[in-house]
Amino acid sequence: MEIKLGKNKSFYILSKISMLDIALSMKHLGVMLRSGMGFEESVKVLSEQTPDQRIKNAYVDILKKMQSGKNLADSMKEHRDIFSDIIISIIDVGEESG
Repeated sequence: MEIKLGKNKSFYILSKISMLDIALSMKHLGVMLRSGMGFEESVKVLSEQTPDQRIKNAYVDILKKMQSGKNLADSMKEHRDIFSDIIISIIDVGEESG
C-alpha cells in the first residue's frame, strides 16, 4: 500500500509483493522477447504497464541502468527484494545464450 504525503513524497506500508505479480511480469517479458522486442524496449513497456508500484519502480531503475550500459541480469541484481536469484540466473543465461 502506498501513502502519498504530498509533492513527490510517499512511503509504503510493507506488504509482500505477490508472487503472481512477479510471475505475470516475467511471463509478459518472455512474450515480448519472443515477439522480437529487445530487452530495453521490453523493460520500458513493463515499467509503464506494471500495476504494482514497487515492481514498476524497480523496472524504471533497471531501465536506467540498462541505458547506461549494464545488462538486464546485472541491473536486476540490485532488486533482489523483488526478483529472486533463480529469476536473475535465468535472465543471465538467456542473455548469454541469446
